Formats: sequence, structure tokens, C-alpha cells
Amino acid sequence: AGLPSIEIAGGGAHTIFTDNRPTASAYNIGLAVRIPIFTGFRDTYSTRQAQVLAEAAEASRDVLVRQAEVEVWQGYYDLNTAASSIASTEAQVRSAEQTAQATLARYQSGFGSILDLITAQQDESNARVQRIQSYLDWFTTLARLQVAVGASDLLKAAGGAK
Repeated sequence: AGLPSIEIAGGGAHTIFTDNRPTASAYNIGLAVRIPIFTGFRDTYSTRQAQVLAEAAEASRDVLVRQAEVEVWQGYYDLNTAASSIASTEAQVRSAEQTAQATLARYQSGFGSILDLITAQQDESNARVQRIQSYLDWFTTLARLQVAVGASDLLKAAGGAK
């Protein structure tokens, strides 16, 4: 495109008549030289368009790389937050269990009311539900991080649940 070119063509024919006329043979050869003098800047524009498309593809790639990096870091920080939440809910469960045991002892000795006991047991149940939710959040966050990293089994790499 835009460069000089040379074309060579050739051909031949042989004609045999059914009457007594002699056969006729014809041969030809052709040579064409093409030198583009002015193409209306078509080649320049095509080259520039290809460069612009390549630059746009590189920019799109860079955006996707940065987006993937952000997703990985966000997943990492979310996983750390979820792990902290597990530790916090474990402490809440221990505290609620101790409170429920103390309230039961007070009730059995006659110093506490049944309402206090039921409230303490309900608080203990709520703490256990929050603990379960925090584990669920941790596993969900781990799965999101796994997708962001592209790992096949991040749970094994993490050494199991925390």
C-alpha cells in the first residue's frame, strides 16, 4: 500500500480449424509498473488511525490493570476487616455466655428475675448469631478476594477458616 509495484502478465492461445486452414497461435506478454504519486494522504491517515487505535487499546488495558489492582487491595482490606469482626464477635459471645451463666446463678439463688434470665439468654443467642454472620462475611469476602486475585483455591492458601 503506497509502494511501487510491478505486474507481469502473459498468455497464449492455439487455435485448430476443422477445415484445411493452418492452425493459428497467438502469444502475448505485458509489463505494468505502478508508482503511486499521490494517494490523497490515505496511507498517512491509515497509519495514524492504527496508531490511535493501538494507543486506545493500551489505555484501556492500563485502566483494567489498575481496576484489578484496586479490587485485589479492596478485597485484602475487606478480609482483614472481616477477620477483626470475627475476633470481636468471639469476645461478645464469651461475654454474653458469662453474663447468662451469672444471671442463671442469680436466678437459681433467688436474687434475679426470670425476665433478667430470659434477656441474658436472648443476648447470648444474638451474640452467637452475630458470630455466625461474621464467619459468613469472612468466607464471602474471601471468595471475592479469590475472584479478584484469580486464585483457584485461596481457602487452602489461607490455611482454612480463622
